[in-house]
Amino acid sequence: MTDLGGDLTALAEQVERSIAWVSRHASTFGGDARRIHLSGHSSGAHLLGVALTRDWKARNCVDPRTLRSALLLSGIYDLEPVSLSERSRHVQLGDPDVVSDLSPVRNARTFACPVVVGYGSLDMPEYQHQSKAFVDELKSSGKQAALLKADFYNHFEQLETLGNPLGTFGRVALGQIASHHS
Repeated sequence: MTDLGGDLTALAEQVERSIAWVSRHASTFGGDARRIHLSGHSSGAHLLGVALTRDWKARNCVDPRTLRSALLLSGIYDLEPVSLSERSRHVQLGDPDVVSDLSPVRNARTFACPVVVGYGSLDMPEYQHQSKAFVDELKSSGKQAALLKADFYNHFEQLETLGNPLGTFGRVALGQIASHHS
């Protein structure tokens, strides 16, 4: 990845294009383009959340039904608090339209697939709040969404459970794949 000088729009577009590339080329490496399952943690959850609010058919010539599930862990889904904080010095969020476009909670009605949003009970309160608010907004938009709290895990430890098939989020990821295996 090149240095984009804090341009989150460009980063979100890179994530979107990467998923589209996998969809178009899955057969070349033994994958099934009809069964794409995605996950992201922290900034990766945010960027994946943004990508999953896009119009996949129009922007990428990808049938959004191929995006079977997502697992988003401890992301920021509303950038307005970030735009008001000291962290805004590191990212380009000056324009309210950019803040809105890059806030998955504000675009929940266009979310592409069923999702589990997870966080750790030892996460900072803002991650917990944003995870809950995002799932509430997804559900009120008619989307299939579930919230999962990993007890006694902090922001970094919960990611370790994703790589473990017996871990809290590893079991969720495998369950998502199994439930869409057809």
